[in-house]
Amino acid sequence: MWHNRYMSLKELREARGWTQAELARRTGISKRVIGQWETGHHAPSPLYRRVLADVLQVAQADLRFDAVAV
Repeated sequence: MWHNRYMSLKELREARGWTQAELARRTGISKRVIGQWETGHHAPSPLYRRVLADVLQVAQADLRFDAVAV
């Protein structure tokens, strides 16, 4: 399990050398939605946070999602 606390989804994905398409394939979540999460336009539900944490091998609490100010 990775131990870098509070990394963004994009940082975690890139640390593994994965594209958005690869993360989408591994999670079953569309590339478009992953892009929206990475840019802060939307945040994942608790269910999808768990899926992401499992695939990225981090604790859910370590996932950071930055919201875009509107």
